[in-house]
Amino acid sequence: MGLTLNTNSLNLAVTSDSSAASGVSTSDVTTLIKNNTPWQYIAQLTASSSTELEYTSIPSTFSTIRIMYDGLQFYQNSAVNMRLYLDGTLETGNLYRTAGMALSGASESNFYNTYTYWRPIDQYESGGTRHIMGFTDIGGNEKNKQKQMFNRISSVHSNVPTNYDSSGHLDTGSLNLVTGFRLYPASGNFTKGSIKIYGMN
Repeated sequence: MGLTLNTNSLNLAVTSDSSAASGVSTSDVTTLIKNNTPWQYIAQLTASSSTELEYTSIPSTFSTIRIMYDGLQFYQNSAVNMRLYLDGTLETGNLYRTAGMALSGASESNFYNTYTYWRPIDQYESGGTRHIMGFTDIGGNEKNKQKQMFNRISSVHSNVPTNYDSSGHLDTGSLNLVTGFRLYPASGNFTKGSIKIYGMN
């Protein structure tokens, strides 16, 4: 018994062998593919005059969550903030630490701060008619582990390329699981584009 690939899905080949019933099932194939694919798609959120992009149904089976920025644009230039939902409750305490570097052309700025949110984009222009791309990872999504953030985003400041490389951690919630997040500009709103959410075991 073999496997056949059509344009829509991976299917089991039909055989006349009576032993086929005891072979690999379609659900076995689906499970095998899922378990051996590093990043698994969860959802997509599309921006349209949105003051925030929020998702609150992250499965507890994922130890790492990735947020991919896909042409996300802003009404005005703004920093970008992020908060986590821990076991269904939005964490708003002054316990989010972020450290990193913003590089705009030849101008480099290092930063370290503690706020009531993580700040994936900290200082330079990231909005207007330009969009951001890149990703933010949230790790440590297990009991008795500290929640961490790793971030790589590119944009444009005036007319030169800009990069944001940062990491962070949350000084609370080690006993909780990440069930969601809220992503929002410090001012204005998201005008277009989307984010895609993935999980990894």
